[in-house]
Parts: sequence; C-alpha cells; structure tokens
Amino acid sequence: MPDIIYNDYLEELHKGNIDLVNDVFKAILVTDSYTPDATDHDYTDVSGVEVADGSGYTTGGKTITQSFAEVAGVATLDAVDLTWALASFTCRYCIIFDDTHADDLLVCCLDMSENKTGLGDDFNVRFNASGIIYGQQA
Repeated sequence: MPDIIYNDYLEELHKGNIDLVNDVFKAILVTDSYTPDATDHDYTDVSGVEVADGSGYTTGGKTITQSFAEVAGVATLDAVDLTWALASFTCRYCIIFDDTHADDLLVCCLDMSENKTGLGDDFNVRFNASGIIYGQQA
C-alpha cells in the first residue's frame, strides 16, 4: 500500500475527473532528497528529485499497465510490476502520477524504506499483492 496518497488526487477522484480504467498512469523513481508531502500536486513538484536520465533510467516516467476492480464493496487499483533493465542508479521512492490528467496529477508515493541501488541488472518495483491503492465504503 502507498505511504502517501496525494490530497489533490483524492479530490479529483471524488469529482470524477480521473478515469482509473482508461487514463494513462506513469511511475517515476525519485531520490532520497525528496521529502514526501501529501500536498504535492503534480509531476513538476517532484521532477527535480527524479533519478537522472541514463544508466538504465529514462526521466518522465514509465507507463504502467493498471487494472481497476470492485469486488464486494472494495475498490482496488493495481498494476503490473515494473522493470528497468541494466539499471545502475539509486532511488528511494516510486511515485505514480496520472499522465492523462491535464496537471500530470500525483497519485501516490511508495517508500522503499531505504535507498535501493541497481547493480547493472534488472531493477524491479513489485507492487503489493493487495494492489497499489484500495478502499471501501465505511
């Protein structure tokens, strides 16, 4: 589960301005110089701490293949795990944003709890088996 769900994402979701099925979502990796803040709004708020272009990483985000399901009152946003090949970089957080939204709206931040370094092999981000985000009506 995410460590932060960004405030503006929740607001836009409740307004019906995000399509969890058809919007294009991307994931970026950021360094430990980022201080997670639920009030951050869009990709430009975090692009300055994104892992540098090169060494197996391309700035601007990797498109994720998401799925959305609702079963017995529980809604879940999930995605296929991500891989960066020949990775030689260090990161601390994975941030997902909605690339279809006019503002490239930040969705959530996943904390890897410490710096992770690619050693020239595949660098994988594996999403929680329960999904990236889930919620249910109280």
